[in-house]
Amino acid sequence: MPKEDNTNDKPILLTEAVVRRITKDVVKQTLISVGVDYTDPQDMQRDFLFMRDLRLTSEKIKTRGLFVLVGIVVTGIVAVMWLGIRQLLLGN
Repeated sequence: MPKEDNTNDKPILLTEAVVRRITKDVVKQTLISVGVDYTDPQDMQRDFLFMRDLRLTSEKIKTRGLFVLVGIVVTGIVAVMWLGIRQLLLGN
């Protein structure tokens, strides 16, 4: 048996002031739910800047670490090739 819907199907008209207040409250609750202190906007901006710097630094470390790993592998391959050629030429 279908469930009866008790909602009013008439459109609700909201003033701009009401929409602004609702939006402001929703944004505040969203910031609070993710642990952001919205009472000091400058401090919040510094926190976001810190997180951005942390992300960029992490990406740089990841990229440089990959370059170091590739460098180590290439150096090892070249060293093995050099030792093989040296062994072949010197016959030791």
